[in-house]
Amino acid sequence: MSDVETAVANAVANAALAGVEFDEEWKRTLRDVATGLIDANELIAQEIVRFRSDRDAQR
Repeated sequence: MSDVETAVANAVANAALAGVEFDEEWKRTLRDVATGLIDANELIAQEIVRFRSDRDAQR
């Protein structure tokens, strides 16, 4: 298993312990972060915006 695949497998396993399951799209995103294609801070910022947007839409 490559370092990237190990990182993704560990992240998925740790999330599963917390009751969170990643779909294939999220696993691809994790791979992109692990390889440097996506900046982790940018991904976090995007997720915060998405979360806020979803939350505001529910109000």
